[in-house]
Amino acid sequence: MKRSLAVLALALASFALTATRASAQWIKIDSVPSNFRSVYWLDVYFLNDNPKYGWICGYGGNVLRTTDGGTSWLGTKITRKLIDSTFDGSRWVFDTTEVPIADQLESVCFVDSLYGYLSGENRVFKSTDGGVTWNLVSDTSMRSWGVYFLDRNYGMAIGDGCSGVQYFQRTTDGGASWSVFYGKEPFCGLTDLILYSKNGLGYASGSGRIWRTTDGGAAWEIYSISGNNDWQEELTHYGRSFLVPFAEGCEGGGENGGARMSVDDGRTWREFKAGVSMYGAYLLDSLRGWVCGTGDTTGEPSIYYTSDGGLTWERRSCGIEPYTGLDDIWFVNDTLGFVVGRGIYKTHKYGIVRPKILGDDLIEACEGDSVVLTADTAYKYYKWSTGDTTRSIVVGESGFYYLEARNSPCEQSYPDTVDVIFYPRPKPKIQSDGGFEICEGERLVLRVDGDFERLIWSTGDTARSITVDKGGEFSVEAFDERGCEGADTVEIIVRPKPKPKLRVDGPTGFCYGDTSFIATEKRYSSYEWRSLESGDAVLSEDSSFAAFATGAYYVRVTDEFGCSGYSDTVFIEVWNVSNMLAILDASGGDAKALNFGEVSIGSNGRAFLRVLNNSKSRLLINDIYVFRNWEFSIPQSQLPIYIEPMDTAVLTVCFRPLALGVRRDTLEIKDTCRSHIIPLIGRAVPKEYYGESRCGAKILAKSSGAISGAYFYEAKAEPIPASDKLKIEAVILGLKSDAEAKIEIIDALGRTRLEKG
Repeated sequence: MKRSLAVLALALASFALTATRASAQWIKIDSVPSNFRSVYWLDVYFLNDNPKYGWICGYGGNVLRTTDGGTSWLGTKITRKLIDSTFDGSRWVFDTTEVPIADQLESVCFVDSLYGYLSGENRVFKSTDGGVTWNLVSDTSMRSWGVYFLDRNYGMAIGDGCSGVQYFQRTTDGGASWSVFYGKEPFCGLTDLILYSKNGLGYASGSGRIWRTTDGGAAWEIYSISGNNDWQEELTHYGRSFLVPFAEGCEGGGENGGARMSVDDGRTWREFKAGVSMYGAYLLDSLRGWVCGTGDTTGEPSIYYTSDGGLTWERRSCGIEPYTGLDDIWFVNDTLGFVVGRGIYKTHKYGIVRPKILGDDLIEACEGDSVVLTADTAYKYYKWSTGDTTRSIVVGESGFYYLEARNSPCEQSYPDTVDVIFYPRPKPKIQSDGGFEICEGERLVLRVDGDFERLIWSTGDTARSITVDKGGEFSVEAFDERGCEGADTVEIIVRPKPKPKLRVDGPTGFCYGDTSFIATEKRYSSYEWRSLESGDAVLSEDSSFAAFATGAYYVRVTDEFGCSGYSDTVFIEVWNVSNMLAILDASGGDAKALNFGEVSIGSNGRAFLRVLNNSKSRLLINDIYVFRNWEFSIPQSQLPIYIEPMDTAVLTVCFRPLALGVRRDTLEIKDTCRSHIIPLIGRAVPKEYYGESRCGAKILAKSSGAISGAYFYEAKAEPIPASDKLKIEAVILGLKSDAEAKIEIIDALGRTRLEKG
């Protein structure tokens, strides 16, 4: 279907964008980080041998950097912390703010992609990481407006002069130390410089003056007088040509200015008055140059170009926003330049814009769907036939749609038109007899039923069905005879095979007759225990397996999703030996525990175990341990113990309680296969002490705890018969500070008359 000529004619007739001017030149850079967009920028610099790297500095201690030729920018703010305190009547309140170290950064210079220097006010900063971070290398009372370095260590910073003294600071060690040459030219503010060698030629710009050095900056002298003592903020030099901007007055405080240019090595100068202060300059060659400055009262930004060595100047500022002040300009090559001030702009060749709507002139789509119409290029302004003003629009009805677009009033544009038609679209459905979940290692068949002209799976297949063995989304596009398409998507979930990890409850090597249990660390739906020796035979289907014979055991498990997996093998070794000892109690049975009964605190109790030698050899017993070995102990005098085959020996265990109540410990006797573990238990009861007075009154004292081995041993009540006062003397040896003594007074009838604890 062809476009309607009437519609096209109508679209062209309604187009009313402003035609471009031949002098159109600039476009604003919008890739600056948002927190740096309101900064007023003062200097721009690019590496000559690698112009992908560039830097911009300005007010507020702000610095921008690019590593892709100005397409994108990152920023850094050089600040210090300022703490302010106020007293609110009850306490001090501290407020911390970040303030610039040097608010006005006037000049930036890099020698390579990493090392560079900044100057502003009376400070010089150095970066060794491409401008990400900056360190202060000079902080003096001398002004530092211009900075220039030949390499990473050799460079200069200059400034001051309107007071009659110019400062030429030089460093040979990257700013660690500085030497100073003092100029004495009246009303000549230093601003910018260029060095060509460490021991040779260099130039500097002052108010109405050009300075020169022939020894790499050690000494300077007036070389050329460019005009009145007006502020010349920039110096650019090419061959025998100089170009400087000027602003009226020694420090540029006037409202007039322009450009001064010499093409004969400074012998003669041509002056151009722009009517506004000019601050930036750049020479493309000996005849072609640029200058920029503040916006004039009409709102027209001030950028001028000369192609004849300053004889004539042409304003080229189209694309710069009205009333925009500009401070510096730099050109990477003849066609790519940057100008900075209130914003950042780069050169841009405007022309006739012919926006194109992406896609064919005729766009066919499925009814009920939508079509996105998009301009092929990003523009600043859009106007669609629908009234929309965005780059893309969404349409859902058949018809003609046209687009007008432009970037600025500098451009001329013509509309583009497309015809959109909607058709019913197919609706394929992906099916599977086995659902959409499989186990790892399995396969699933996906199919599409129905009559379609063509199918395309996301795998690239075009058949009615595909076989998949991995997870993820699988989609299919179905096309009818008109080319209209529909799609369906399913997600295949592949459950991983379980990988059970085994744990052994017990030793992996033990004597014949013992058992260790093997289990998985997590639970599963079903188990099949096997061993390498048993082949495919299933030994057990329990959740754990009792291993009592030598073998390499493993398990096949099935999880809740029906997926199965095998564990690693666990090797169990069963030795054809058994324990040689039997530990017997007093009745001759296996000793389950050794009970000492009640023992007075501080007293010694004893109990006995019988040890039977079941082997055919004489045995030596010397490995007997009491775990805590504090209140229960083994008298060492009975060790070692020798027991003849099928004979028994008696083992004495002592119990001396140190605190009341049930006391416990554990006895271990080593044996061939496993140790014999015998719990030790005894009950500590108070120890009672009786005393008797001269008249037969009984005194009873009970210990409530150990007193470092010493107890009451005497207690007398006197005088007897007692009066209303009774005196009792008791001797206590080694009494601790937290020990307690209990006293009872019993009369002749056995009644307790006094109890003190």
